[in-house]
Amino acid sequence: MNGGGCTVCGATTFDAPVLGRLARCQTCSYVFAPRTPALLDDVAALYSGSYFTGAEFGDYASQRPTFARNFRAYLRRMRRYGATGGRLFEVGCAYGFFLEQAQTSFDAAGIDVNAAAIDAARAIGLHASLGEFLDYAAIAPFDVVCMWDTIEHVLEPRGYIEKARALLRDGGLLFMTTGDIGSLVARMRGSHWRQIHPPSHVNYFSRATIARLLQSSGFEVLPIRSIGTRRDLLNVLHGLALFSRRPLVRHTAATIERTGGAWLPPVGLYINLYDTMFVAARKRPAA
Repeated sequence: MNGGGCTVCGATTFDAPVLGRLARCQTCSYVFAPRTPALLDDVAALYSGSYFTGAEFGDYASQRPTFARNFRAYLRRMRRYGATGGRLFEVGCAYGFFLEQAQTSFDAAGIDVNAAAIDAARAIGLHASLGEFLDYAAIAPFDVVCMWDTIEHVLEPRGYIEKARALLRDGGLLFMTTGDIGSLVARMRGSHWRQIHPPSHVNYFSRATIARLLQSSGFEVLPIRSIGTRRDLLNVLHGLALFSRRPLVRHTAATIERTGGAWLPPVGLYINLYDTMFVAARKRPAA
């Protein structure tokens, strides 16, 4: 929230609690986890430790082939919007699996707050920085900035969008993926929607609210599409063990994950519930 106002529209009246313990702007319908001191502490702890090795992900490194297939598909989508080369920067690059694919076409670099992830990215020869994106200083403008499943995690989403704009050349492209709380699945599931799990996810955008945020931050919004993704079977089980609202499902998934890693095949399941957005936007020149 900016000075207590809505990140998207600046309004100061909210409905709360909604969808469990979230809040919703009465003016634009942006949904978010209220920035309480407890939430701030939880977020700070979440990404500094075992986020990629047991917290959000069971074993992120083992999913490299599955992520590679997803990211090659993202690159094909990006080319449709004219992103075919130049300087690229990824926010929340983790182990560098997207940078690894992108470097065949781009001069690619990235940043993440998780030290172990950055060490892993550097170990395979990638240009990855440890730090907070809002503090990053670029030596030259970028042609492309990417945030894959990142904007829903950050406490200052407008700050991240504005920072991306500052790093882009005029006409540069911003690409993001994030959940769509306005999707049919999200509306039907309500507080049980699979993507509602603070403190990991603290922002819940619809097509309308993400477009409004981008437009008010100096971007032209290009067509927003629903996108599916491949998930490693063990990662799906880990997610169910962590976030399912049904105790039996959580227990069963945790048991299979704990005992079945040796015999479960490394299968990437393609899932498309039409509740995740692929967002593309172009930086407008300053007035």
